[in-house]
Amino acid sequence: MALSVQNLIEKLHMETSNDLIVNQILEFNKLNSTIFNFGHVTDSDATQKFHDKLLTILKMDAKLNSNQITGILDMIRLISRDTTTVTIFEHSDLLDQVQKIAGLKLNTEIESDVEQLSLSALMSMSNLIYNSKYAQDFYSQNNVAESVTIFLKQFQLSDVLNQGLKQQITIFKLRILFLLTVFNKDLRSKLREKLQVTSYLIELIDLVMKERLQVSENETDVDYCYLKQVDLEFLNELLKILYNLTMDIAKPNLNFSNPSQCQAFSNEEEEAHLMHLVSVLKDLMTCRLEQENYEKLNNLHTNIINLLTNMPCTCFEELMTPCNSTKIQATRFESTNHNNYYMNARLAHNKKRQSRRSRRLRQKDETLKKTSKEIEYENFFLSFDEDLEFEGKNMEAIAMILSFLNRHINNYVNKTIGSSADQIYPVLLLLSLMCKSNNIIRHYSRLKVLPPLKKKDLVQLPQSGSHLRNRLVKLMTDSNLQVKRLVAQLLFILCKESVARFVKYTGYGNAAGLLAEAGLMLSSHGDKAAYSSDSDNSDTEDYKQLEECINPVTGRAEIEDAKLDMDSKKYIPIKRDIFEGMSEEQKEYEAVQLANAIDKLTRLGSGSVIKPATIGPDGKVIELSHVLEIQEKALEKSIKKIQEKNDSD
Repeated sequence: MALSVQNLIEKLHMETSNDLIVNQILEFNKLNSTIFNFGHVTDSDATQKFHDKLLTILKMDAKLNSNQITGILDMIRLISRDTTTVTIFEHSDLLDQVQKIAGLKLNTEIESDVEQLSLSALMSMSNLIYNSKYAQDFYSQNNVAESVTIFLKQFQLSDVLNQGLKQQITIFKLRILFLLTVFNKDLRSKLREKLQVTSYLIELIDLVMKERLQVSENETDVDYCYLKQVDLEFLNELLKILYNLTMDIAKPNLNFSNPSQCQAFSNEEEEAHLMHLVSVLKDLMTCRLEQENYEKLNNLHTNIINLLTNMPCTCFEELMTPCNSTKIQATRFESTNHNNYYMNARLAHNKKRQSRRSRRLRQKDETLKKTSKEIEYENFFLSFDEDLEFEGKNMEAIAMILSFLNRHINNYVNKTIGSSADQIYPVLLLLSLMCKSNNIIRHYSRLKVLPPLKKKDLVQLPQSGSHLRNRLVKLMTDSNLQVKRLVAQLLFILCKESVARFVKYTGYGNAAGLLAEAGLMLSSHGDKAAYSSDSDNSDTEDYKQLEECINPVTGRAEIEDAKLDMDSKKYIPIKRDIFEGMSEEQKEYEAVQLANAIDKLTRLGSGSVIKPATIGPDGKVIELSHVLEIQEKALEKSIKKIQEKNDSD
């Protein structure tokens, strides 16, 4: 049976022996190891005495052994899971002592060299920072982040790449830095600009990849790194910290009603940092996993994609590499000297890895067949089975991002267990940013997402089918507003913000929501200047043949109501008279019934089904007070046109 915190405090209030106090705490830990809600603590005097006793023991004045001290730290970790009971530890002297034991106190000797003791203190700090605003502020001001930064400069990579307590200690120090940077914007700026933490984190990612690099014996083959599962937790923590440090960087504007421009860098050093980071992320994205655990590798890709959403648009070029690039021997970040930094980073950027897959597709040598492990990997992470070379670029990283989208969209649409909208927000945003700012990425993505329309595509609704385009169009009417907007935004950008092309691929019924929201109901284009001037003609022969019988609202070719003209080889819609066979009285009756139904639907007050509306001067839909206003506005336009014609005469 679980023991409440209030009962523990009352019991310890009566104890004077340190051994008995520790025994009570150890019993509490045993009973509450799986509890996350401990209830309220009411006695402030007893709480203060409880705090004083804990502080005395933690200062090791009681000469307890490390296991007993670890038990006390574990008790702090358990109780600080609950936001209501964590307040009993909100005392600067207690928090400071936990920081000392964790080894994160600047200019202070480490309290203990026992690894388990340090790990317990770090785990307690992690919970305290997560659930207590007081602890967040205290540790931010008490140089915890600076202490972790010094640790990152001095620690041995081997401590992380081998499982054990040292690895867990490193992970929790990084986790503490992550939590502090989540809650403190000023700390993020300090770490990025003054302490140059970003460069150290990038270097650590690069060192892990170099450590796991497997050099090919065949000169025509390409080297690949195979990550171990022990690497993934470390890399994920680094990526999450980098996400926090870069989240305040200005990003391009995706507002369709206003032209957007790429963010200009204030200095070359900042540009080199971010471009090099994207280059490293590209290499990390294409790493393999030594043992089959695609769920963990998928988590790594999730963090990479999250981080890429923070990057300025000029950096996305680094995700692609020339297919015939020459390897330049250069070591990343050998010097942190500001004068040499830019040159070193750009040299490192020139070290390109070609895609093994695209190279092997070009080679005829049967001896270079892939292993079963590589085939399984590529079937999972590279769902688009084409050559990864496009317009002279290696598109493997882009293909993996698209496959990530394809996989998670499929899970979301099919409501697979564990799938959620949160998994597809970042990748939809990232692809929109990349396609908006880089023409090659947009061309490649459009071929995968919006391939040329064939007859089999046109005779069915755009939202019907198993292709990625069909599933994305289906999500344009999803109940989740954010998903709906992001999907429509991506498809609109892939169409170069051409309203006509957007409607062609999705149908006006699906497209109307975005067009109305963006103020494009009366416009032919959004931000047209942001795209290249290549041809806008995307009509296939099948589309031209069926164009006349395509219903613009549904986006489907209604060939059942059309006939093939043998001269033009095009389908011509058969116009049917809906009043055929009806008498004048029947026509009049149906007209009255329709008018009455419309009138009824518009008279339901604020909850009316039909509301009169028109398109405003900004291209957005505006509501009218009465349907007669539509006639009045139409009459005003007619009079204005007549006056303009008379004036011209």
